[in-house]
Amino acid sequence: MKARGNSKERTAIAMLVLALLLPVQSKTVCVRTVRQARESVLKQDLQEMRKAIDEYTLKNERPPQPLNDLVDGNFLRAIPADPKTLKGDWVAKFDDVELAAKQRVNGIVDVRSNSGGSNAHREPYNSW
Repeated sequence: MKARGNSKERTAIAMLVLALLLPVQSKTVCVRTVRQARESVLKQDLQEMRKAIDEYTLKNERPPQPLNDLVDGNFLRAIPADPKTLKGDWVAKFDDVELAAKQRVNGIVDVRSNSGGSNAHREPYNSW
């Protein structure tokens, strides 16, 4: 029994299939890589802002009121853009901070992403 088409035809068909699939696969890899890079930047930005909030609170004996207090006090160069929303739209969490015996002051104690998205493990970015 003779195989359909010669080897050149089969090679051409295989190359065509690869040419069609490769861009789709490459796009998926690029999207995944960009997502992972943005997640890494998000983690780093949150860590830096949280550290700055803590340092500001200790040095000034009160928590920051707007996030810009961190810039004005030279604890951050600038408020970074959220890598997921691409805006400076962070959600600041306010709470009372006990500074001394019976002395409580309200201010920013944490910061979160304003993104409604989630990572590959379905963990919402705004819960990090």
